[in-house]
Amino acid sequence: MEGRLVVTAWLKRALVMQGGALEAGGRMAANEALKAIAEGKLVQDDVVAVAKAMELCLKHRNGGLGPMGVCAVLENDEDGSARDAQTLAHLVHCAIARSVPATLGGLAEDQEVLLRRVSDILLHVYFLSAHHDAPAQRSPSLGAMPAPGQARLARTASTYSVAALQDFTPLPEDPESSFFLYFSGRGMPAEASTTPPIPRSLSGGPASLRRKPRVLLFTCSFGGGHKSAANAISGYLAGVAETRIVDTSKDPKFLERDLLHQAGKMFGNESLDQTYLFNQLILKRQLYTMMNFSEGLGRAIGKVTDDGRNSNLPGPNSSPEDVDSDLKKVLRGQILGYNPDLVLTVYHMHLNVVIALCEECGSLPLLHVSTDMDIKAWEIFGRKAPVYPKFCASVPFNIPVSWATAAPLSPWQIFLGGYPVRPEFIRPLPSDEELQALRRSRGLVEGEHLVLIMTG
Repeated sequence: MEGRLVVTAWLKRALVMQGGALEAGGRMAANEALKAIAEGKLVQDDVVAVAKAMELCLKHRNGGLGPMGVCAVLENDEDGSARDAQTLAHLVHCAIARSVPATLGGLAEDQEVLLRRVSDILLHVYFLSAHHDAPAQRSPSLGAMPAPGQARLARTASTYSVAALQDFTPLPEDPESSFFLYFSGRGMPAEASTTPPIPRSLSGGPASLRRKPRVLLFTCSFGGGHKSAANAISGYLAGVAETRIVDTSKDPKFLERDLLHQAGKMFGNESLDQTYLFNQLILKRQLYTMMNFSEGLGRAIGKVTDDGRNSNLPGPNSSPEDVDSDLKKVLRGQILGYNPDLVLTVYHMHLNVVIALCEECGSLPLLHVSTDMDIKAWEIFGRKAPVYPKFCASVPFNIPVSWATAAPLSPWQIFLGGYPVRPEFIRPLPSDEELQALRRSRGLVEGEHLVLIMTG
């Protein structure tokens, strides 16, 4: 009976969603589900349809940022409530889609199992939401308080929220603890400060008390160029935004799923991982023929089976319709746990997965910063450009061969961004006096030339 009441209340709430109603299909699905509960004929497809309709409704209200507006996110002071609502609706949709009841021999029994599982999910979310929002609801208006009082209130409120979330038990329908990561990410302390951030619901105070925008930057260790580019971009954003660099080939959460690394640990070599083969064998020994053969084979297979993409790389994936890969599960955890305002990538291999996650986790803007003259867009997208409106990619060099490799991306999805170089390369040129001092420090005599040789 309790499960019936919880699910019924949720369905009625879906019919009058705050800020706008569901489209006709969603309202029809909610009405059909209510009718099915009353008649004892509810099936999983009924509630999944409503959960999907709610997510799509919030996604449509939260979409539409133009391709060149992606950088403007760093200047906007939006509260992110639409993004949060869409993300939470997506997580609920995924959890409900996984709550397939076991066949118990009768429709009525199946319905009770389904109602209980769906109500467990909803109560779980309501519980975490209540603990996350309680400090704001119990606190006086920030606007009437002096700045020191606002800061103390913010610390107390955030500490309360984080402490409440520590006593957490994951649901069977949420094996990756996505709900916990979602709420903990929204109460996470700012990295640049020892004090917790002001919760969004308390962020009406002075701008000095609001957190900086967060940028999540995905890189990898296949060669050193991607990491150098990530560090350079992080340096550009210093003072403007908080950045977190995640190395998808070296981060502990990724190494747990690296079979080569696990094999290396068994034989006492923890440095062995998927990057070892590429860096120590292919690059160091210049075994480029092996790499070219693998790429050519993937392209040939992809022309037949994957719409022109490289078959060795992950393709488009939508949750919960498609089965989540281990990579997507780990990347989702990184995004939920950090709660970024902008996602950047400096390597292309996992772009399809990152695009799907940005769309599902609140329609986050995504910027891909290309680090090679060859963009290799065909490897990821094949013959069709992605349709996600908040994605764009930079071209590092303004030369025809570089622009040509951006196909099949549309003109509005690409722009000339330059190559992300270290700060040493973009500092102001030294004065004549400083230049002479530098030459003397290196023992150079008048008229002697110095040649700098750099390898890629």
